[in-house]
Amino acid sequence: MMGSETVIDGMPPLSEDTVAEYLAPWVDGALNNALAARVEGFVAQSDEYGRMAEAMRTLNDMLPDAFSTEMMAPIPPLLVKCVSEVGLINPTVAPREQIRLDEARPIIADWRPKAGIRVFAAASIVAVAALSIGLGYEFTRETPPPSAQLIDTAPPHWITEIADQHLVHAADVERLVEIGAERTSEIESWLGERTGRTFGIPDLKGAGLDFAGARLLTVDGQPTAHLVYEGDAFEGPVAFSFVRRIGEDQPLKSHMHDGLRMISWHSDDFGYVVTAADENKGLESVAELGAERMQ
Repeated sequence: MMGSETVIDGMPPLSEDTVAEYLAPWVDGALNNALAARVEGFVAQSDEYGRMAEAMRTLNDMLPDAFSTEMMAPIPPLLVKCVSEVGLINPTVAPREQIRLDEARPIIADWRPKAGIRVFAAASIVAVAALSIGLGYEFTRETPPPSAQLIDTAPPHWITEIADQHLVHAADVERLVEIGAERTSEIESWLGERTGRTFGIPDLKGAGLDFAGARLLTVDGQPTAHLVYEGDAFEGPVAFSFVRRIGEDQPLKSHMHDGLRMISWHSDDFGYVVTAADENKGLESVAELGAERMQ
């Protein structure tokens, strides 16, 4: 499996949890041969990483038109911090394990600021725009709406666990849920007690979805609420799941896994994810509405 870890030249462990951090310099051809070969092996085994790499190449081609020549200057630490906060650097990796430019230089061939961190910054234009005055950057294109900023990132383990269980239950259309929507109060009490979070069933009618019922999942040994919705405009069930996960708040992120699209976020020590078949459009709006309802 891709999850096996490999340590190369003192770099942080290279695994499916950290390989996304290596994709940008790999796309730019900035890694040494040994490290590049390892990253290429992961990409060859993963459709998600292949799509991410292709998106980076496309953004590289667009970059000269999107930014002023000032972007060729070294990346300010504040910008790197901003990119980290919007989730482009793996928040589950301890700070000492993160890729640092000064530590990475000995094994990166002729690394320059044109490498992919700035490509990611282009995709995260909202975060950069917030700092544009302080950093002295000037954009030549209109900033698109926030929902358009989501690009696919590799899903962490807890999200793929939810996705895998969703696939199993979604195929069992006669027993889609454990408890039906007619027992809403019971669901709120049951899942609230098991997950440690008091909540009301999110009303997603504004996104064209009706509540169908709920299941209790287990993710990393933690009870996980799995609320199921259906809608005429949606292909298959749409799930809204949450589980206690201690950590910093994180904004919406998009992931792909086994034909499913997931939109995740983190708030008040809980991880949330909306899951549905990839062909469904507007899942970001569903997640935004769900996040609002769960406040």
